[in-house]
Amino acid sequence: NLFLVFLMIPDLVFNGPDPFLYLFNYRGGKYISVPACKLQGCLLSFGLIGNCQMNALIALEIHRMLCQSHQRRHYFPPSIGTVVKRCGAIYLLATCISVLWSLNFNA
Repeated sequence: NLFLVFLMIPDLVFNGPDPFLYLFNYRGGKYISVPACKLQGCLLSFGLIGNCQMNALIALEIHRMLCQSHQRRHYFPPSIGTVVKRCGAIYLLATCISVLWSLNFNA
C-alpha cells in the first residue's frame, strides 16, 4: 500500500503548481512564456519519469509476489525502509533528469 502512496507524488508535483502558475499569469496580466515553459517542462518530465518508474517498480513487486505464490512459498513484502529507499532513488533520478532537461531547454 505504501507503493500506491508514493505513486501519487509525481501527479501531485505535476498538477499541484498549475493553479498558482495560472493565477500568477492572470494577476500579471500577461503570460510569462520562457520561465513558465521551463517550469512546466521540468514538472512534466518529472511526472512522466516518476510515474513510469514507479509503475515499473510496482509491477516488479507484484511479479515477485506472484512468483512466490506460484512456487507455494511465503511472500515477504519489502520493509517500509526498503520501499522508501527505492522510491527515493526513483524520485532522485527523475528530479535530476527533469532539471537537466529544463536547463538545456531553449525556448
